[in-house]
Amino acid sequence: MTRFIAKKTILAARCLGATTLATLALAACGATPPPPTPSAPLGKEQPPLTVASGPTVAEAHCVPTVNRGSAERERGVDALLAGKPLEANAIFEKVLAASPGDLAAETLRIASGSDLAAANARTTRDLESTPLQVLPGLPLAQVTIQPIPFGGKTSLHLEKASLAKNLITDDDAWLKKNGLVPMTKRPRAEDIPEFVADRLHGTSIQKLFVLPDHQIGIYGNVLGIFAQRKTPHAFDLSAITRTEGGVHLEVDFAQVVGNVLVLQLSHNGYSKEVHGKTGFLAAVSLEKGNLLWCSDPLVGNSQNFLVVGSHIITGYGFTAEPDSMFVVDVTTGKTESKEPLQSGPTWILRKGDDVFVRTYDTDMVYRLPQSAPPAPVAALGEELPATPATTDPETRCLVARALSEIDARDPDALERTVAALHARGAQDTLVKALGGAQSFLSQRKAHPGIDLGTRPVRVPEAPTWEYTFRGSTAPSPQKPGTGPRLVKLADAPADPVRTIRKPTAFDPSKPLFLAPVEKGRLPAGARSDIPSTFGIEDLRAVIPSGDRIILVYGGRYVVVVNGSTTEHILDFEAYRHPPKANPQWAEFAVEDVTYAAIVGTTLYVANGGGSYAREVFGKKGFMSAIDLPTGKLIWRSEPLVAGSTFGLTPDYIVVGYGFTDEPDFLFLIRRDDGRVATKARLTSAPHDVTVNGSRVHVESYSSAADFEIRP
Repeated sequence: MTRFIAKKTILAARCLGATTLATLALAACGATPPPPTPSAPLGKEQPPLTVASGPTVAEAHCVPTVNRGSAERERGVDALLAGKPLEANAIFEKVLAASPGDLAAETLRIASGSDLAAANARTTRDLESTPLQVLPGLPLAQVTIQPIPFGGKTSLHLEKASLAKNLITDDDAWLKKNGLVPMTKRPRAEDIPEFVADRLHGTSIQKLFVLPDHQIGIYGNVLGIFAQRKTPHAFDLSAITRTEGGVHLEVDFAQVVGNVLVLQLSHNGYSKEVHGKTGFLAAVSLEKGNLLWCSDPLVGNSQNFLVVGSHIITGYGFTAEPDSMFVVDVTTGKTESKEPLQSGPTWILRKGDDVFVRTYDTDMVYRLPQSAPPAPVAALGEELPATPATTDPETRCLVARALSEIDARDPDALERTVAALHARGAQDTLVKALGGAQSFLSQRKAHPGIDLGTRPVRVPEAPTWEYTFRGSTAPSPQKPGTGPRLVKLADAPADPVRTIRKPTAFDPSKPLFLAPVEKGRLPAGARSDIPSTFGIEDLRAVIPSGDRIILVYGGRYVVVVNGSTTEHILDFEAYRHPPKANPQWAEFAVEDVTYAAIVGTTLYVANGGGSYAREVFGKKGFMSAIDLPTGKLIWRSEPLVAGSTFGLTPDYIVVGYGFTDEPDFLFLIRRDDGRVATKARLTSAPHDVTVNGSRVHVESYSSAADFEIRP
């Protein structure tokens, strides 16, 4: 079984072949986006949209309709129609996070994603039509070839305001606490602004440096400079990123300062591997591409540098090497000052007159001189004319009507409205996406299938973090020595890597687990109407349970489907976050729903994911019983019993728990009250438990064992 690992959800803006729109081949995918990339997979190319002929609502003035969607969704529509797909996509993702069954918002996100991909592709084509400027090689030493003219040059003195140890892994918490935004990204597709190329010369964007007035992308050996309504620039980095012996230097950060491009280049390794020739700053002319100056080596390898007026603040450090922060003169590249640090720097970010410095294990704040100037603005040429907005009130009214018809699941009315939008010349991607939703609804009307937008999401009763019984009648306590036994029949060594082998075909009688990297994609043979996403969460598991199937999305949502009917959708977000966790492990302390089963009206759920038990103070690995009609908690087991799939007998749940160096056990849990009836030691951590009558088979990390349940 593939274990669920709590990670930040990373979603790509893409045309979805089998997503919330299930089997529908969305017409929006018929647009011409750029070739697919690992970070932004596109759905299969679809046939052109066919719109209905005959009388349409275009023949009469659009009558406003009742808006069932949120104000946030309407704001996203306005951004989409105003030609701001990046902003619109972010809004629709936010809407879907709050209302994952909103089919209209999913349709709009597909439209905005298609618009964004098309805009990125246009920028790519425009920039690739011009020759690259080739940057020169580095002298690998401090040299000032041509000082940069800079008016109002002053000295810069940093005053240390605070110093504190950090938890090493809590970068995100540090950024959030101080209200800071990183200047370096490894962007998802939906992070790339409309005016930035998503690829150049066959290479996808790898890094994005975000500055107030421009953005810079790294595409292998090509660097692109972009700004809203400005002509982009592209440079060949092949020569400037090579050091002695042909070792490659990475561009850690870059920024346009006036009419100069400043780069920070370093080798990701010990400096001795490149004879100390690493950690440079270099300035080149934006117009001609010639080198203006190069700094000393070993001054910069942090995630970014900070330009303050006529100075650059940067830092260098690597494991056993000296760690320091430097102030470099932006006009000459000469080092003005150096301050030792306790560990290697990662971020150097400004907020007002404070400079926040994050190192491997220490956080510092420095105070700038009052009203220290910002970086000089980027001189990227004359501003290009803006594209005029073309959306008229009639079109906006028709879009609102189409969304209401999606909310009402009315494909016939939607077909007429889509035809009216097409006749008015509305945005092609929007018309195609709405047409895709109409096809989906028509298909569901003619041939019923799973539609997750037809059932409201219920939040189960909040969990406890210890054994709890809330049923109507508590069973009698079990007398010592009278309970069942788990008798081991066999235990054989097994290959620890066997669980990573994917099944060759989908077996509807067995549970299927999907790793996060699979993005909800089902193998051949699976039901075609199973959505690959719900809101912004990817499908993680398909679990047969009697005449139903259980779908788990993102380790958070549990969906119960009977035939083509969605019976229940439950949001287990509250069950995923223990009351207390070691801040150093907070990112990994999310306890996903890892398995579930239904008997009658009772849903049994295992929250078996997360980190070491000690990092959440023992509060993990719970079994819970939920009353499906009400969402009430019937009971919750004691912790540290569930870390595997589980099987059911008429009286018991058979489940296992283990984690690396923690004790490994197989448990019998009473179905009526959630009490542990007995347990048996296992050789290693279990991941899959199957039950056949009184026989139990356990697949663990390094063994396969058989047990029998005996009175």
